[in-house]
Amino acid sequence: MDNLYPPDEGIYRQTLGHYPTGVAVVTARKADGTPTGMTVGSFTSVSLDPPLIAFLPAKTSKSWAALRECGDTFGINVLAADQEVVCRRIASSGDEKFKDVAWHESPLGLPILDGCVAYMECTVSEVRDAGDHDLVLGEVVRMGVQRPTESLLFFRGGYGSFRPRSLAVGSPQLFDQLRFVDVARPIIERLASDTGHEVTALVLHDGDLITTAAANDGSHMSRLRVGRQTPFLPPVGAVHAAYSSDTVRSYWLSQLPKDAEQEAQRAERMLDTIRERGYGYTVGHRVGAAIETMGLRRARDSSSEALREFRETIRRASDSYNIEFLSPQREHEFHAATAPVFHPRHGLVFTLTLWGPPGQISYESMMGKIEQLVHTARVCSDALSYVDSES
Repeated sequence: MDNLYPPDEGIYRQTLGHYPTGVAVVTARKADGTPTGMTVGSFTSVSLDPPLIAFLPAKTSKSWAALRECGDTFGINVLAADQEVVCRRIASSGDEKFKDVAWHESPLGLPILDGCVAYMECTVSEVRDAGDHDLVLGEVVRMGVQRPTESLLFFRGGYGSFRPRSLAVGSPQLFDQLRFVDVARPIIERLASDTGHEVTALVLHDGDLITTAAANDGSHMSRLRVGRQTPFLPPVGAVHAAYSSDTVRSYWLSQLPKDAEQEAQRAERMLDTIRERGYGYTVGHRVGAAIETMGLRRARDSSSEALREFRETIRRASDSYNIEFLSPQREHEFHAATAPVFHPRHGLVFTLTLWGPPGQISYESMMGKIEQLVHTARVCSDALSYVDSES
């Protein structure tokens, strides 16, 4: 028999404590310019049109009273999993909530906490009575993801985080591609689980390959790869070049220096080989690590010099990509393999990359993993055949 009780305060807190909530910090500026804020576990989205959010502060909260005196604008900071100290600092009483808390100004002059996952500038739309709390409705003026990582959660009296089986980038510019990737995410997660290796999805956008999703055991590298932009030039992105339009193929080839005739000929053969095989692959962990390192640098350094060095590192990796013949009698450093995913109207919409294990593996084992990848890519394509491209 279910144990059901009337909702007295203790039972209410205990029962609702089994429902995890995200943690956010509401911020504003006082008349003298100093920051103020409060930690809330009641932040939620309300409406898309107009874009409304809400939070529910206690009517007796001194922090809420201080926020109300700051006017009709406020910020919402979604805290990251490693910001528990910030959470507790802002939740404390007194005038030193922001002591040792790093922040910077939003366009409206509101405090944005450094390192938060996402931020929203809002104006108060309405404050409603909600028992011993107020229901604050806010209209979002500006918003954006600051740091795409796990969020801080409150659950059963403690703080923690949720590590999803896969991560995906959230960019409005990639909406069309992302809805295809989202359909395939359960299939991608299954491949990562079956192989024990990381699987990533890449799309081509504005001359860059962008890692839009990653699935594995939640490794640190997986979180770093999501959102990564890599220049689309030989040999990187060969599967995209092989299966896309002639225009895309020509653009890819044009990224080589005009006097690199031998490189261009090899790149042409590479594309033909990929179409014959149905996939591309890379051997050599050192070469792969060099590209990873440059990708991390580019995420921090947007200078033309950093991009030039990144492109040079990619060009030097050519001998490790899509080798025409590998000895079946030897072991190899299987770094990664990539296969195409198609939509019946749009053609190639993204590629799947299966990342290999450290060290060397047998040729037979490598081919087995690649077969799993190619099969999964076909399953993803079948799933996308039911997605209306006009939806």
